[in-house]
Amino acid sequence: MKKLNRDLVIGMIMVLLVSIPVVISIFWLPYNVNEMDYGAIFQGPSIRHIFGTDNFGRDIFCRVIEGARSTFLIALFTVMTGAVIGGLVGALTGYYGGVVDEVLMRLNDGLASFPSILLALVVVSILDKGTMNICISLGIVFIPSFARIMRSEFLEESSRDYVANAKLMGASDLRIIFVHILPNTMPVFWSSVLVGLNNAVLAEAGLSYLGLGVQPPDPSLGRMLAEAQVYIYGAPWYMFFTSLTMVTAILGISLISGNVGVSAINFRQIKKKVQERRKQELAAQKKTEEWSEDTRLSLRDLHVGFIDEDGVNEVIKGISFDLKKGEILGIVGESGSGKSLTALSILGIASDTALITGGDILLDGQSLADMSEQDMTKIRGGKIAMIFQEPMTSLNPVKTIGWQIDEILELHASHLSEKEQKARVLDAMADTGLEDPDRLYGMYPHELSGGMRQRVMIAMALVARAGTIFADEPTTALDADIVDVILGIFKKINRKYGTSIILISHDLEVIASICGRALVLKDGMIVEELEINKADDETVSAQAFVHPQSAYGQNLLSAAFADKSYLTEEPEGEPIVELTDFSVMYRNRGKFLFSKKSFNTVNKDVNMTICRGDCVGIVGPSGCGKTTLVKAIAGLQQYTKGQMKLNCERPGMVFQDPLGSLNPSMTVGRILEEPLRLSGKRDPAEAKELVAQTLRDVELDEELVTRKVSQLSGGQRQRVSIALNIILNHELIILDEPVSALDVTIREQVLELLMRLKKEKNLTFIIISHDRRLVSRICNKVYNMEDGHAVRVR
Repeated sequence: MKKLNRDLVIGMIMVLLVSIPVVISIFWLPYNVNEMDYGAIFQGPSIRHIFGTDNFGRDIFCRVIEGARSTFLIALFTVMTGAVIGGLVGALTGYYGGVVDEVLMRLNDGLASFPSILLALVVVSILDKGTMNICISLGIVFIPSFARIMRSEFLEESSRDYVANAKLMGASDLRIIFVHILPNTMPVFWSSVLVGLNNAVLAEAGLSYLGLGVQPPDPSLGRMLAEAQVYIYGAPWYMFFTSLTMVTAILGISLISGNVGVSAINFRQIKKKVQERRKQELAAQKKTEEWSEDTRLSLRDLHVGFIDEDGVNEVIKGISFDLKKGEILGIVGESGSGKSLTALSILGIASDTALITGGDILLDGQSLADMSEQDMTKIRGGKIAMIFQEPMTSLNPVKTIGWQIDEILELHASHLSEKEQKARVLDAMADTGLEDPDRLYGMYPHELSGGMRQRVMIAMALVARAGTIFADEPTTALDADIVDVILGIFKKINRKYGTSIILISHDLEVIASICGRALVLKDGMIVEELEINKADDETVSAQAFVHPQSAYGQNLLSAAFADKSYLTEEPEGEPIVELTDFSVMYRNRGKFLFSKKSFNTVNKDVNMTICRGDCVGIVGPSGCGKTTLVKAIAGLQQYTKGQMKLNCERPGMVFQDPLGSLNPSMTVGRILEEPLRLSGKRDPAEAKELVAQTLRDVELDEELVTRKVSQLSGGQRQRVSIALNIILNHELIILDEPVSALDVTIREQVLELLMRLKKEKNLTFIIISHDRRLVSRICNKVYNMEDGHAVRVR
């Protein structure tokens, strides 16, 4: 049974304490709220009047409950008005952007520029006092906040691939907004409504306190507070019970809004218990092994787990290895094998729910497993550093490159003078191959290319002379031409400084290029240690790994270095896509609303002919315009020039990230039924059978129709993406890096599937990839894209 969050339960109880009497009051109250009894003026709390009476002898309990009902109904009406109107404004501006965004959001900013209570006072003064007028005034006040919240959500969601998928299906804008995007914004929306409800209660009480809201003799909590303050010394219960009701409701709603979806698990307490147990176990162990002077890092039976409702779920299950000084060690394995978690646990930067449950980590003979956070900050960056997979998200976007590298020295080499620090920073940048370090010192991350940003990350790891560097998938996001450069930098700093490096990657070719040995991880355990024996001038192949023993290691190598060719004779079918002097452009955003349009041309005078049955590959470095071109072919780019002749219905598209291209709020069955609904095939039985058949075509179990995308593996998601494109018999399918996000053992299975479907259904493929070896295996035509120009190379 799932444990409830304690604060959430307390909040719900507090709200129920107020709301239950309010609901009952709709049907029954012991006294009329406006009934005066001059013989019972200012009576204290008693059995007859549990909250006492006021200056007219009226029952305070009845008036508090009736006042709470008025206050809460006004607050609810206010918030829903602001949420509906503001949410609609935010949805339209976030989805459409452009002039719609500029006009509506400037009006919204005008409203938001006034203090809320002042704006409400102005509106009430215009409309006059009264319940309805206060609802209207507060509703207007709450529009700007909801508009901004929903705009940001729709801006983010509308850029996701599942929205592009919906457009390719033929969904209208309204359907995309309300059916596809809106359900994914609901968690943020309802959380905002709860926060807004709190603010609305306070706002209504404030206006009623000033006499502008609910008018006498009808009660409201704000007006009752104004009346009670006059008698606070003679009849304190009047103020106390009125205030208590409001505070209970507001605090209860705050606890609910702040804890919806928050885990009830006490992570700190569980971690403390596990750490105490580990200390006792380590103390009981006899330290018979001596520390070897040539060892830099040692993991001894390391166990790492995640805390969940059932306790601690162990993920790393007893990893042991030694890293020698000056060694480059590779760690390979598929997603979920524990590669990155091992590195993060060593540095003490794993998530709050992760903890070391057993074993030890020794760096230069010093235990890190139970080191305090204060002591670990002295170790991280100084003695051990990490280079993350995506440099753009790892670097601070508002700080210069020089400042960020300088900060490492300020923390770990504060004895250096400012001049010495800058010299060290420039040397580190030069060591990583960055040209003109003085100029780059003052630049920001967004001003650099992907390869340059990764070199900056290496310089940050290098500048404090860390003895050990972890590199987590450092080449995955880079072009093939840059990968060799980055690997060469690792070799250089290893030779120059004797730095020990642990290279984490799923790419065995990268591992074989610079590592002396590699650990193969599977399900949190080391299944094999592979020795690597390759001369510098030897082409990387599976033979570089010496005698893999385990079946898993052999399968991994076989998949990583697969060379099966899927090439067929070039088809003689009619052209399905013809591009003649075709250019694709983006509109530059002007400084002013009605600025003259200007455009940035990405693809320039492209000439390309794709025939039915072709498998066309488009290769080239990042930013050369590959994805922009195929999106234009798919009809997802607005501004084009030249001629495009498309001899088929709108093409389908399989995106690079299968998780982002499938709607997370829908089940697999609902995702696959959506294009059928849009095409007019609305018979439920027919649609259900077609979905089941399509899942069988892509080798998936029919039971997956009830699952959501988050419950699928990476390979299953990509198969669902493929199924989405074949369910309506698309003749032309665009595949944007279709296997780059998949594990090596899954890649070949997906390739086999794609080529089988191509043959069976006579499909035409356009494939974008960085992997030239992959393209050479499957594509009968290949275009190289550079600086927006396409040149046929096969």
